[in-house]
Amino acid sequence: MNEDSTLLNNSTTLATIRNFLASEKPASITPLDILQMVHFMTCKAEDHDTYYSQQTLARMLNADTRSVARSQQRLASSEIDWIARPQRRGRTNAVSIKYQNIPAEEILRLKITPEAQQITLRYQTALRKCGRKKFPAQWLRQQFPSAQRIINDCGGDVELAARMIGHAMGHPRHRKKAMLGLYHVYGRWRKIEESFDASQQERQQAELTGQTAPQTAQTEVA
Repeated sequence: MNEDSTLLNNSTTLATIRNFLASEKPASITPLDILQMVHFMTCKAEDHDTYYSQQTLARMLNADTRSVARSQQRLASSEIDWIARPQRRGRTNAVSIKYQNIPAEEILRLKITPEAQQITLRYQTALRKCGRKKFPAQWLRQQFPSAQRIINDCGGDVELAARMIGHAMGHPRHRKKAMLGLYHVYGRWRKIEESFDASQQERQQAELTGQTAPQTAQTEVA
């Protein structure tokens, strides 16, 4: 995986944090708010939920739990709207960054192409056809960075990216992760590439010998 071809590589994250620290912020923002945002940026939470209990964050940031809770409420408020908190799992809160609302994340926004948005919509349609009914409010936008990574790794070939995502959704080794989101697809992208290439080679070999190629289930990302 070429570091330069990824979207949220460490250099992009570092540039984003520097821009964020240097940017003008609403008067209501506190130092604890800034610390939490920097932490979520280091977790690259633009394209997936992070799960940290408020107790853990309080310990990490040398604050008390109530202050962390108030800070997250402020960051998720309609006035600031920098983070999303779509669900709660036990003692932990799911938190992701709403990068579209943060001026300092312009670097990231400019790298996301219309093709990434298009393939995300196609992926969501395929998931619905497979029976998935519910999507968190922030889910669609969260897929854009990973969709762009996938397209970049496919050399800009959107249709190849769609076929490989469909392959992952239909393959028994990848299906469980592929049904969750493109962040999880990209997390095992090298394994998906290997099985996709293997299936292509089997098909080509079968065509040469006049035999029937082994059938690998594939979901159409149309």
